[in-house]
Amino acid sequence: MSFKTEFDARIDAIDTRAKAAGTSLTELCRRAGVARSTPDRWRKVTPKTVEIVTELESKLVEIEAQRAKQAAGE
Repeated sequence: MSFKTEFDARIDAIDTRAKAAGTSLTELCRRAGVARSTPDRWRKVTPKTVEIVTELESKLVEIEAQRAKQAAGE
């Protein structure tokens, strides 16, 4: 599962849990000090910080593959 997919799922889960708790995402954002438009914006465009983490993960996979190849003597 990609980080973006996981991130989107977490935002959706927060919304679902807020509704199940009898509150709205608007109220939850107000209490958390987050602009109400923020979760909607994140659903459309993943924040740059998440993109950076995804890039780090991608590069780490490449490095791990290279190391495994070297260890196998290829």
